[in-house]
Amino acid sequence: MAFDISERITVKEGWLVKQGGVIKSWKSRWFVLYDNNELCYFKSNYDREPIDIISLANMVQMPTNNATLIELSVEGRVYQMQAPTVDEAKDWVRHLSERASDRAKRTTAPQDGATPATKTTTIDVKGLMCKHCEDQVARLLTNAKGINKYEILSDEDRLILSGTMDIGMVLSTLESNGFIVALQ
Repeated sequence: MAFDISERITVKEGWLVKQGGVIKSWKSRWFVLYDNNELCYFKSNYDREPIDIISLANMVQMPTNNATLIELSVEGRVYQMQAPTVDEAKDWVRHLSERASDRAKRTTAPQDGATPATKTTTIDVKGLMCKHCEDQVARLLTNAKGINKYEILSDEDRLILSGTMDIGMVLSTLESNGFIVALQ
């Protein structure tokens, strides 16, 4: 079935330089983020058929050390895109995070037998696939107020937190550092 642009509402669009999947050269591509959580890229802004359609349903936004680099991991493939400016990169990251966060549930389950002030919360964190990301999460949790104990389960992309923490603040901190989070 042909790609039908008329059935989609554009959330954001613009030029990004993308690294190739097989041949690691960088090429300018026209990216369009649609309201159905699809990110498409084209050879030009006049093209009607995308080169690829990336479903953001299982997206992991990976933190980078470069302010203009956007790195996404989707179902085993890593997409690297470079924005022309830091502001443009931040805007893309904000829109991508909003699309992914639409699915996040924000509820906290108290642990059986815990005092009302203490709770145990399990958080799915997309992006714990490397040691750098795990270390970054550990630093964030070490500095978070009210966390008495935490366990990072990298193989499961999951955190288990115990304490009197403000879970909204923990989620916000993780999200602002490029992680996609959802409460269990």
